[in-house]
Amino acid sequence: MMNRSPEIPEIVGGSHKGTSFRPLKWTVPERNQSVYLLCVCKYTKCPPICDATHIGLTSTIQKQIENCPLKQEHSNIGDKKLCQQCGFVPDW
Repeated sequence: MMNRSPEIPEIVGGSHKGTSFRPLKWTVPERNQSVYLLCVCKYTKCPPICDATHIGLTSTIQKQIENCPLKQEHSNIGDKKLCQQCGFVPDW
């Protein structure tokens, strides 16, 4: 799949290695639709399609980050992977 947005990292070439994430095989449905909104927040209930769950996640994620048992390690995420415990994402 071609990534047309610079804000969305592609999980290609093993960038998921070392995390609990795995590539998701997805086949484009056989219907006339030219745009598919793919989830990037990883909280959708119907992967890989975005269901707009991210709209209400800000306060939930912030609380998870504040209470994360791995919070001290957030500054050491040198490989730019998100914290699988709380969802913290380092500045890319």
